[in-house]
Amino acid sequence: MTLFGPEVETEVEETKLKKLSPFDFVKQINGSKQDLWEDDEQTAESSYIPFIINRAFSMYPDTCIQANYMNLWGNYLSKHQQNLFLLNSISRGKRFSPWPKKVSHDNIKIVKEVYHYSDQKAVEALGLLSDQDIQELKQQYRKGGLEDDSQ
Repeated sequence: MTLFGPEVETEVEETKLKKLSPFDFVKQINGSKQDLWEDDEQTAESSYIPFIINRAFSMYPDTCIQANYMNLWGNYLSKHQQNLFLLNSISRGKRFSPWPKKVSHDNIKIVKEVYHYSDQKAVEALGLLSDQDIQELKQQYRKGGLEDDSQ
């Protein structure tokens, strides 16, 4: 039993609103078409991340133009105005695709170390190097210590 009683506890639980994620906005724009700012303006303002939402819509051919507009001109609009633009300009539809993950390669570390490349340049260089070239690089630039000899 608490100091305030059960009635106060249920009121407090009802007033706690669900924390929104950027993907809730994506679902809302794709499907329900209701403005999430109506429920709680502060929660919506803090949860709306334009970069993630624009990136989500940039993966589809029918919504990439709207996402590009928001990338270009979104700095001049509030988050709520950006949401309203996407909400009213994107047609309702089911759009599902996996979120792109960062590609990791086993040999990227040695290429970055030898040639002092960034991640992107090292991935491009790996496409040009053969397996034999990579093995030679590993042998030439081996630092010693406790390493597996098969690498």
